[in-house]
Amino acid sequence: MGIKKILLTIIEIIKSLLEQRLLTPVPGSGITLIPNGHKIQLVEENRLYAITSYGSTFWYFSVTGETSIAANIEWVCAFNETIIIKIPADKTVLYYTASSTSSNAYMRKLI
Repeated sequence: MGIKKILLTIIEIIKSLLEQRLLTPVPGSGITLIPNGHKIQLVEENRLYAITSYGSTFWYFSVTGETSIAANIEWVCAFNETIIIKIPADKTVLYYTASSTSSNAYMRKLI
């Protein structure tokens, strides 16, 4: 994902927050991400997701390909933080891995 797409995604998120559109989780959409090896999660294109990391684990995410290749990593979630990501058009797979196996992360689809 190029810098232009990243900036456009940030602008879209800021616009939606400024318009007072609530970013609330879709009921029943929570997913536990388990940190052992390289994983994939099916996602919906053009959709916002909140990802929260607990414990002392960093999480790495990509829609480009395996996160074992540094150039593919588009998002990083530090431990005990929440990030909001937007899945680009024509992407339906989120690749992820964690820096350790000590804690999980949780992903929610946003309205």
